[in-house]
Amino acid sequence: MKKALLAAAICACALAAPAAYANDDACESLFCMAGMIGIAGSTVAGGCNGPIDDYFEIRVFKRGKFRPSPTAVKRKAYLKQCKGSDAESEFGSNPMIVEMVTGRFGGQYSK
Repeated sequence: MKKALLAAAICACALAAPAAYANDDACESLFCMAGMIGIAGSTVAGGCNGPIDDYFEIRVFKRGKFRPSPTAVKRKAYLKQCKGSDAESEFGSNPMIVEMVTGRFGGQYSK
């Protein structure tokens, strides 16, 4: 019985997860996370709480223990879903920004 409930809970989570990884959400998260690291003097813009929370809600656990490295990999993949994540911008190289954000916040449990 417990295994059946656990399997149902895992399936429900797996079905709900793709909504959090929408392309527009990834771009908003990338923009807001760039503000958190102060790219080109930028700061966190108003309305960034949701996109920043979306980023930090991506967490990987194994046997109930938070796993920083796999979490960083998933968060980086999420940011790379933004179509502009591989381009140049007025603030510099977006791939470099993705790397900087991942390096600083990728393995953190929360903000």
